[in-house]
Amino acid sequence: NFEQEWPIENGFIPSAICLSKSERLLYVGMTHGIIRVYTIPLVFDGYVDLPAHNSSIRRLLVSYDDHYLVSIAESAYILLFKQTINNLSSV
Repeated sequence: NFEQEWPIENGFIPSAICLSKSERLLYVGMTHGIIRVYTIPLVFDGYVDLPAHNSSIRRLLVSYDDHYLVSIAESAYILLFKQTINNLSSV
């Protein structure tokens, strides 16, 4: 239900967004360098936070087969994550 208002947590402001090819996961990059992973359908507090960068995330990309997530930060660091069955891990 998207009519419900969801408060923005202090300091957690979205700066990049990407939907997986399977449309099962929504990746949101935050200004504090965290990647927030939501499952679809969206539920309140239904997410996992991945500490990734020390600066604002500028771009998120998913591979064609949903096995990898690439994040690019304002600091010009590029990180590659590999998705396993139930989680993402840094490569």
